[in-house]
Amino acid sequence: MSVAPAPLVDPWPLTGRHEVLEVVCDALGQGAPVVFVHGEAGTGKTRLGGEALRRLEAEGWSVSRATATASARGVPLGALAHLVPSPVDDRPQELFNATRRAIEDDAAGRPALVAVDDAQHLDPTSATLLVSLVQAGVVQVLATMRSGERAPDAVGALWSLDAARTVTLRDLGPLEVDALLHRVLGGPLDGVARATLLDASGGNPLYLRELVLGAVDAGTLAAESGVWRLTGPLALSPVLGAQVLERVAHLAAEAREALELVAVGEALGLALLERLATADALEELEARALIEVTEDRRRVVVRPAHPMYGEAVRASLGTVRLRRLSRRIAEALAATGTRRRGDAALLARFQIAGGVAPDAEALAAGARMARHHQDWSTAVRLGRAALDAGDRDAAALVIEAHSALGEFGEADALAAAVLADPDGLSEAARVEVHRSRADSLFFAHDDAAGAVDQLEAALDGVVDPVRRDLLRFSRAAMLAWSGRFAEAREAIAGLIDSDEPRVAVQAAMVAEFDAAVAGPAGRAIDLADQWFGVHLSLPDLAGTNAPGLHLVLKTVALANAGRLAEAADLADLGYRASIADRNLAGQLWFSLELGRVALLRGDAEAAIGWFREQVALCRSTGLRRPVTLGLSGLAVAHAYRGDAAAAAAAIAERDATGLGVVEAFAVEGVRGEAWAAAAAGDPARARALLVAGATAAEASGAVLLAAFARLDALRLGDRDQAEPLARAAAVAGSTIVDLAARWAASPRDGAELDAVADGFEQLGCRLVAAEVHAAAATAWRAAGHPKRATAAEGRADALARRLRGADTPGLTVVEAVVPLTPREREVALLVADGLTSKEVAERLFLSARTVSNHLQNAYTKLGISKRTELGEALRRFGDGADR
Repeated sequence: MSVAPAPLVDPWPLTGRHEVLEVVCDALGQGAPVVFVHGEAGTGKTRLGGEALRRLEAEGWSVSRATATASARGVPLGALAHLVPSPVDDRPQELFNATRRAIEDDAAGRPALVAVDDAQHLDPTSATLLVSLVQAGVVQVLATMRSGERAPDAVGALWSLDAARTVTLRDLGPLEVDALLHRVLGGPLDGVARATLLDASGGNPLYLRELVLGAVDAGTLAAESGVWRLTGPLALSPVLGAQVLERVAHLAAEAREALELVAVGEALGLALLERLATADALEELEARALIEVTEDRRRVVVRPAHPMYGEAVRASLGTVRLRRLSRRIAEALAATGTRRRGDAALLARFQIAGGVAPDAEALAAGARMARHHQDWSTAVRLGRAALDAGDRDAAALVIEAHSALGEFGEADALAAAVLADPDGLSEAARVEVHRSRADSLFFAHDDAAGAVDQLEAALDGVVDPVRRDLLRFSRAAMLAWSGRFAEAREAIAGLIDSDEPRVAVQAAMVAEFDAAVAGPAGRAIDLADQWFGVHLSLPDLAGTNAPGLHLVLKTVALANAGRLAEAADLADLGYRASIADRNLAGQLWFSLELGRVALLRGDAEAAIGWFREQVALCRSTGLRRPVTLGLSGLAVAHAYRGDAAAAAAAIAERDATGLGVVEAFAVEGVRGEAWAAAAAGDPARARALLVAGATAAEASGAVLLAAFARLDALRLGDRDQAEPLARAAAVAGSTIVDLAARWAASPRDGAELDAVADGFEQLGCRLVAAEVHAAAATAWRAAGHPKRATAAEGRADALARRLRGADTPGLTVVEAVVPLTPREREVALLVADGLTSKEVAERLFLSARTVSNHLQNAYTKLGISKRTELGEALRRFGDGADR
């Protein structure tokens, strides 16, 4: 569901500059005669200066503002004329005296400040007058200056004054950009949008603002399911283009062409560039900080120093010039030979851009290399060109690339055309088309049976034994996705021992999938560790799934095993790598897993953010079916916060898609419905759903996933889960399931429940730990141990307070703490303050025995046994919080 963009905040809030603002204001407050704020264009010097002036004016300063401009630089007093009384006497001493009197009269004893924006443009007369006023102690100066600009000598004299201060504004960092965009847009951005805007702007606030406004106006930055996503390329606004081109306007012709080559190439080897441009030109560009020379994998690479430099220069090139520059790069690359990985794709790219028609073989080689690096957009572009040049087999690669980008409509159309007329298609390409078509049937069209049938039919006529084994793997994987785990195990029997590495790594992937959801989880982790590196090292990834899927499955297994910190770290690593590679499928799956880990930790707020991002990704691509998992998780997260309406809305949105929950994870869909029912006040229905869903999952072989549903039923009050959880614990290899089995086996044993709660807390499952402590409190109270009951409830309360808005039935089943009577509270507070019982008795005119009785009652109700624990206990339960 797309969400109409809210009006953007204007002006944009000052972000990431508060420390610098404090430095500027403190320096002026402590008497610094001059404070210079340096920074590149667009870093926010003027904005920072304005914020400082507003603060100082509010503190009683007399502030005068001046703006220097290049056009007025030749006009005497062009910047400060408004400060000088008329008529102007141009004799220096008289000019100084008159200006001094005017400033002092206006200040009326207050500290006086002159603020000069763009001080590098000050005319000499204004600059000299300012120096004199500062040296005489009449004013202090706050000046902004663009880095790298030459200033008048008189302005330079201000720098040399004792106690003058200089601060430099840097570009914003990733966290600051994220915070700023969240505040401006009123909601989160998905990872690719964040990374793209950060990369394109370089953290420059002006560039960032122009990019965001341009993208919102163009409709390419829009909110989807509460998450802002980019649906097209960023456009260079006229303001932004002019800002950048101003910087390069005075380059010599050779240096300008060298910069154009770097802009067109985006990242060219220095050795290659030295064949195209003179050393003097490159040195000038580096000295002016227009290019960046870095070492990347033992290769020296030249890039534009800022992404916007490349964008602006490319946008300024005409078609003819762009083609000529592209041809020059292609010719130089061909002359040096395509020795490195990726060179073939680069050569084909520049040949196409230069109007040179590469041969089909070169295009296909470039497309294959792009596929190896998972650069799917380039793979589509080069593969299409190879197909047009007569390479029929390139169709398989194009279909695979479209599928990887979630563009299943394009993939389906090409697959249908190719399979309808397979003449000229090799056996290898035909196998790959069938595999891609099966993925489309399952993930885009909700047709699990059709996907399996597609792969079974593809086996007919395939002679090559390796390709037959790869098809057998694909069928096994599709059986696993379809929730048919026993059949999947049978289908890969023996394949993991294959002498063909591509077959072995794929078979291992199915085994990892099976163990991650059926147990033992440790086996899935070990297999992923063993085979991920092997998969990465394959010289040709054709016929295999993305190596990153090993990491997704390992994350699932780590989370299911109860190793939440490791799962979170790995999922975060995979998510960041997916963002860097613009890998939508990886971003989607790792977002889902980060949401699952957040739920296991009880952090519903974080889970909501991750699930929303996953849903937005699914909705904006053809990868439709996983949206059912994200919406189910979203329902659970909302239910954890007690938001019944939002939980119900998530399930309604899921059902409205008309898609079935991915069969392998069908029980996750049931958990979403159950928690929505629980939040709506129907725990009986929730328990029934969970037990039925767990039973079905066990029948399919997903024993580990079923155990989590049974744990949910236990949390919602079902005390008949001991036997099935014990069976699951025997095979799951999961500390979470082990603890769940112990809870189910000892529902009335307060000591055991407290120990189980401690175990959950050590894993990071704080919400479940709080619920088990709450259950322990009930058990202790029923057994006649009110102190221990209160202590357990206190621990539940302390854990719940650390969660963000958690409100589940398991946290509310305990009887409320019996409140202290007014007299008990009074006695307890005095003792907590350090008074002895005798002193309390004297102060309250009570007997020592009465004080002792009140104190013992308070100990019992608060679950403590000695007076040194009183202060903390009173604070925990809301008494004496202000003490």
